[in-house]
Amino acid sequence: MSERISFAGNLVVQVWKEGPTYVAYAPELDVSSCGRTATQAKSRLREAISLFVEESAKRVAKFRRRGQNAGMFTDGQRVRANLAGMQAGGVLFHAAVTDAVGNIVRQTSQNPPVYLVRLLFSFKGVNEIEVPEDRIRAA
Repeated sequence: MSERISFAGNLVVQVWKEGPTYVAYAPELDVSSCGRTATQAKSRLREAISLFVEESAKRVAKFRRRGQNAGMFTDGQRVRANLAGMQAGGVLFHAAVTDAVGNIVRQTSQNPPVYLVRLLFSFKGVNEIEVPEDRIRAA
């Protein structure tokens, strides 16, 4: 059985003025909003937090339905990839290359999930490699 519940929690909220606009920011969630008054900015922040939590819940539900990380990475996202033993463009990555930093370019396969990752380094001209999702984690 599922039901919706209300959540009453406490978050730190920082409010400041930028020109004529007030900004309200919740650093624990990295969510912000703005308004003409501090009160309006905080009210809009509550709404933004509600939407953030709702969207996060949808992503978690999607994750659970698929039973894997499918679709969990987004284009441009900074990631760390385990390239140990992988080969690309004639280059075989050493077993010690387990934490290569790069950015997701796009998802190239859904079953199994594979992403094209642009590495922050180039080795013998190789700076992009297709990496299975189970070898990737958020940076």
